[in-house]
Amino acid sequence: MDPRQSQVQRRCTIAHEVAHIELGHTGGCTPFEEEAARRHAARRLIAMPDLLDVLCWTEELEEAADELWVDLDTLKARLDALTAGERAALCDLYERLDRGA
Repeated sequence: MDPRQSQVQRRCTIAHEVAHIELGHTGGCTPFEEEAARRHAARRLIAMPDLLDVLCWTEELEEAADELWVDLDTLKARLDALTAGERAALCDLYERLDRGA
């Protein structure tokens, strides 16, 4: 672990490495395995209710990442890995916000 990393960076790095273990990755990883670990870690660190809550008041990804206590790459990975149901929930949230509900 790099001692120059912030606490958020360490948290995300550890989650990523644990994801490799949980996914059974050993040795050198392929780009596909790296992406799988990236998304797996992001899902573990960012619960959907928390993501929806933070996106109610900010559209700035950097601000959302800070609030969620993750780095920007992890937030982007979580957004990239949304399921169809999660995407629908996000769209519903934005529709309600647009209507002022």
